[in-house]
Amino acid sequence: MQLTTFFFVCITNASSTQFWPGFKILLVTVVVLLAVKNYKFLVLVSHALFLMIP
Repeated sequence: MQLTTFFFVCITNASSTQFWPGFKILLVTVVVLLAVKNYKFLVLVSHALFLMIP
């Protein structure tokens, strides 16, 4: 559960600060791969992605 929180914080931080695009793409890729294996994580990621939308 702490790992899920960690990725959630990373996503929200990546959307609020000026990270280079490569890091964002890498982060999203890792998150998606983890989400495929964990349905609850997928739900959390979907909410995080909505936060990334300006």
